[in-house]
Amino acid sequence: MIKLAAISPRTNNFIEVNQGDSSPEQQQYDQLFSEMAHATFGAKSPELAESILHFKVLESKLEDNSGIGIFICKLANKNIHVPVIMVQGSVKSPDVFFSPDSNSYFPLNTKWISKFKNEEEVSLGTPADISKLDLTQSALGQVTSPPTARNKFSSYDVPLIASRVPNRVKLAMSKFLAGNRAVLNKAVKYHGSDILKSLTPHITKTSSPTKSWFILDGESSADTYRAAFGGHSKLAFQQALTHGFAYADFRKNAGVLVKNDVKTPTALSVPKESGIYKILKTDGSYVLSLIINNPIHIDEESQYHDYKYLVILENGDYICTDEMIALPSAESLDSDSQMYKRLSKAKKSNGLQALVSYKDGVLYSSTSPANITNITKRKDGVTIGKVGARTLIFNSLYNNNTIVQPKGEATVFVPDSYNSLPLRNKLDSDGYVRDASQALSIIDSGISKEASRKISLRLDTIGDWTINGSSVGGTKEALFKLATLGCGIEAGHKTLSNSRDGYTHTYSLIPVGRLHKLASIFGPSAAADPSMMEQPLPPDMAQQEQPPQMDPQTGEPIDPQTGLPIDPQSGMPYNPETGMLVDVNTGQEIDPETGEPAPSPEEQQLMEQAAQANDQLAMDSALAATLISEANMPELVAEYLPKLQTALDSLNRVLLTVQMKQESISSKLGIEEYSKLENSLRKVSQGLGDIILRLENNSTVFRESSYGAIA
Repeated sequence: MIKLAAISPRTNNFIEVNQGDSSPEQQQYDQLFSEMAHATFGAKSPELAESILHFKVLESKLEDNSGIGIFICKLANKNIHVPVIMVQGSVKSPDVFFSPDSNSYFPLNTKWISKFKNEEEVSLGTPADISKLDLTQSALGQVTSPPTARNKFSSYDVPLIASRVPNRVKLAMSKFLAGNRAVLNKAVKYHGSDILKSLTPHITKTSSPTKSWFILDGESSADTYRAAFGGHSKLAFQQALTHGFAYADFRKNAGVLVKNDVKTPTALSVPKESGIYKILKTDGSYVLSLIINNPIHIDEESQYHDYKYLVILENGDYICTDEMIALPSAESLDSDSQMYKRLSKAKKSNGLQALVSYKDGVLYSSTSPANITNITKRKDGVTIGKVGARTLIFNSLYNNNTIVQPKGEATVFVPDSYNSLPLRNKLDSDGYVRDASQALSIIDSGISKEASRKISLRLDTIGDWTINGSSVGGTKEALFKLATLGCGIEAGHKTLSNSRDGYTHTYSLIPVGRLHKLASIFGPSAAADPSMMEQPLPPDMAQQEQPPQMDPQTGEPIDPQTGLPIDPQSGMPYNPETGMLVDVNTGQEIDPETGEPAPSPEEQQLMEQAAQANDQLAMDSALAATLISEANMPELVAEYLPKLQTALDSLNRVLLTVQMKQESISSKLGIEEYSKLENSLRKVSQGLGDIILRLENNSTVFRESSYGAIA
C-alpha cells in the first residue's frame, strides 16, 4: 500500500485525480503524483507556483510508476499550461510551458515568464471558471508535430542566410568553425559544401554602415518603411498615421536607462525556504549555492548551533551565518554542475558533511555540519554511524519522514532517505553580502562603473522634453535624441512614460552588453569606459604615448603597432576587411556592437550544444540564430524571426517528447547518453529562446495604449 504524506488544504484544492472506475490504489497513486508534482514545480519556480489555477493528472500507470500531468497557471490575463512528467517514480523538473493563445511551447524560465506576465492587455476580462477549462488544448499526445507547416526552416535557409550576412560575420563564423570541429562536421553533414561556400566574403567596395534604428512618421517614404520594418511595414505606417510615429531598433548593444536613486532589488531577499540561490560576493560577483534555512542540529557538541543559515557552495565550501540575502534561482540545477552531481550521487559516508534529503531537484531537509564517523551496516540491513557521543540510526522512527532525537537519549533516528553531502572549508561570511545596505552600496558602485554616460530628463509645462539641459521637443524628438546618445528606443520610450511628473530625473545609460554584470551585481571588472579615452593623460604618460601615424594614401590615422586604421569612436584599430575591432595586446577581433568576441560566448555554447544533440533542427536553429543575431540587419530579422519562433516551438516539443519517452530511449542509448541528449536539447531551447527575446525586443513596432498617444 502506498503511504501518502499529508497534503495541504491549498494543494488539495488544485488537485484533480482520476475517479470513477479506477481502483483505490490507482487513486492513491494519482494523489501522490499530484503532491510530488506540486513540490517539484514549487522548487522550480516558487513565484509561478503561486499562480496555479488547477492541476490535472492526464495519464498515470501504476504498474510503470509513470504519469503525465498539467498545471494551469494564470499570468496577467492569460493562462499557460505547464506539463509535468513522472518517469520511474521520479517527477522531472518542468522545462517548457504551453500557450493556448499562440498554440506554441516556450522555455520555462524567468525571462519568458516575465515576457508573458508583462505583455499589455486591452481588457482584464472575467474570472476563469475552472470547471470549464479545456485541459486537452496543450496537445500532449501530439507534441512531436508542430501545429503548422508554415515558417519552417528549409534545407537551403541556413546557407542562404550565411551568404547574406556582412563579411565581418562570415569571417567570424568561419574562424569559429575552424576551431570547433564538432560544429563544423554537423554543419557540413546537413548542408555539404554549400555552408562553406556561403561563408566566403563578398568582394565589395567599402560603404557606409546600414542604419540600425529608425523613427519614422507619416511623411517617410514607403522604401524607408520597408527597409525598417520588412513585412510589417504596412502595420508600422498605420501606427505612424494613428500615433504620429513608429520605430524599430536593431542595435544589439543599445543602452537602457537606470535610475540613479536605486533601491534594493525586489528579487534580493532574505531566504525564507531552503533551496538553490545566487549569493553575492562583496567584489560584485555571484556564486550558485545551496542555502539551508534552520538546519537540524544533530551534534550536541557542534559549534554551529547559533547559525540560522548553512550556505553550501558548489565546490563544497560552506558558510554558517545568522544573516544572508540572496537571489532565488528559478532555474533547475544544470546536470553538468558540480552541485547537481554531488547531490544526485550522494550516499552515506564518513567525514565532515551535511546530511541532506534530496530527490529529483527537491530539497526536503538537511542537518547542520557534523563530523560523522563509523558508518556501518548492521545485520538487519540498517545503517548506523556516530556523531560525537551520539549514535545515528538511519531508520525512520514512527514511520515519519523527519529526524527524531528522543530527549535525554544518545540516539538520533535519521530517515534512510538522508545521504551525506561532503563539506570542505568553512568560509568567512564577511566576504559575502548579508544585508540590504551592503547590497545598495555595491549596486551604486556597479552602476557608476558600467554606465557610458549620465542623462537627465524633464517634461516641462508645455509638453516639451528637456534632455541634459536642452529642450528637444515632443516625444518623437526626445526619442530621436536618446537614440543618438546610444539609448535603445524601446527602453527610452518606457523611461519617458515613467518620467512625466515635471521633475528632473537623472539616469545612467548602461549598454545592454553590460547589463549581465549589473544583474549579477556586477560580475568581473568591466572594460574602461569609452568616455575615459577623452580625458587628458597625466604628463608622464602623455610623453610615453605613441602618436598615431598617418596613412599616406588616405590621410587617415593608423595604429603604429598593428598598421591598421583607427576606429574614431573607440580609438582602437579595426580590420577594414571584417569591420571588427582588434585588441592590440592579443590580436583578437572584437565585435564593435557588443565589445565581445564574435560569435559571443553564449552563441558559441548554443552551437556546441546543438551539435551534441545530433539533430538538424537544433543545428540549423542555432546557426541561423547566431548569424542573424550577429548580422545586425533589420531585413534578416523581419524575414527569419517567425521561422526562429517556429523552430523554438518545435524544439520544445521534441524535448518534451524525449522526456515522455525517457524509459524507451534510455534503454536503447543508455542512461548516460540519454542524459546528454536531454541536457543538450534543454540548453539549445534556452539559448535559442534568449536570442529570440533579444531580437523581438530590438525590433518592436511602437504601439500606443488605447488611452491615446503620449505628448
